[in-house]
Amino acid sequence: MTEQITDHKKEQIIATALKRFAHFGIAKTTMNEIADDLSLSKASLYYYFPDKTSLILAVGHHILFDFVKQQEATLNKALNFKAGMQNLIDIRIEFGKKYFMMHIGDGQGDSYFHDQQLHHLMEDVRQQEQLLLMAFMKKMQQQGELKALDIVATSQIFTDVLTGIWVFEIHVLHKTLIPSDDQFNNIRTKCLNMLNIFYDGIKRV
Repeated sequence: MTEQITDHKKEQIIATALKRFAHFGIAKTTMNEIADDLSLSKASLYYYFPDKTSLILAVGHHILFDFVKQQEATLNKALNFKAGMQNLIDIRIEFGKKYFMMHIGDGQGDSYFHDQQLHHLMEDVRQQEQLLLMAFMKKMQQQGELKALDIVATSQIFTDVLTGIWVFEIHVLHKTLIPSDDQFNNIRTKCLNMLNIFYDGIKRV
């Protein structure tokens, strides 16, 4: 089997697994169901991915690094701090809506996310997000929009608060199995309100 054919088959499996993970969640999706969706034998599926964790890891790579690329693209073209952050908030919310059932990075993930490889993947993505935000803040400083500040600490606080708003709205305040559009809209409104308050504290007067 050529490498090109193998890569194509892996891409098909990842795309199929992602559909099930995003709709039913990771824990409720079996390897048998993924194999059936692809009209593959279970043995053939395990040829490409020796266990479920390796498939979850591949799916995670696929969606998370695309997520980072979207953030990078929107920050690169942003002309000012608030515009960049507003677009970043929208990207995060759309990602959360699309892949909510996978519970990526919201503290509610199942046992698979305790796997060391998956943990390292999540940490790698968080670090890349942090570096993007730090670079953007530094750029806005150099343009004279932001005052002198500790970029490392400030960027971390900003992302922590965004995550906190999400977790509180979804898992503390309502605790619904699948959030409604109104809940996602509430998250966006709170994040934008927080951005306005945050910006008032770091902008150069």
